[in-house]
Amino acid sequence: MKASDILDQWLGGSEAAIRSVFSRARSAAPCVLFFDEIDALATNREDDEVDSSDVHSRVLSTLLNEMDGVSKEDSSDTNKNIIVVAATNRLNAIDAALLRPGRLQEHVLIDLPTYEDCLDILNARVSGWYLDDDVDKASIVENLVENKASCANIDGLCREACLRAIRRSMQSFSEENTSTNVSQRDFVSVLSKEFVS
Repeated sequence: MKASDILDQWLGGSEAAIRSVFSRARSAAPCVLFFDEIDALATNREDDEVDSSDVHSRVLSTLLNEMDGVSKEDSSDTNKNIIVVAATNRLNAIDAALLRPGRLQEHVLIDLPTYEDCLDILNARVSGWYLDDDVDKASIVENLVENKASCANIDGLCREACLRAIRRSMQSFSEENTSTNVSQRDFVSVLSKEFVS
């Protein structure tokens, strides 16, 4: 579930959506509930602004109650067959009550990719592509690591470099020996645009 799937503009709508998700999970148990962008649902109450704290507090209370198994339907061990997993890139924005043991107690940090990781991701992404001989993967990866690129950055780099190669070949379509290979120039132009501070 994404936060946007749960948050509702109507009073009580978000809380009802959370209860519905857990109800469906109980009926489908065993199952895994995955919440993406959990920080949007479980905002730290200490950081809330005055005008939005009531809404966020209600949403958080409902989420905590459901995770604790406090609901009308909870009279058995059904909740033991539900695993709740959540992802965020702002762990400090999540309310401490949600991070305590018994709720989201295990925290796994997935750090930025290392040089070897970036090279593996780049190789996997361009597998099957026609690359010019001038493509220097080592320099591309060094640039990515230096600029603290994420996996999404690497994917975006490859996608945009491929689009540039296609555009270049379409512009020079009438010329002979037109190449649709992705070149070093395609990667470098995207890198210089992507990581300009």
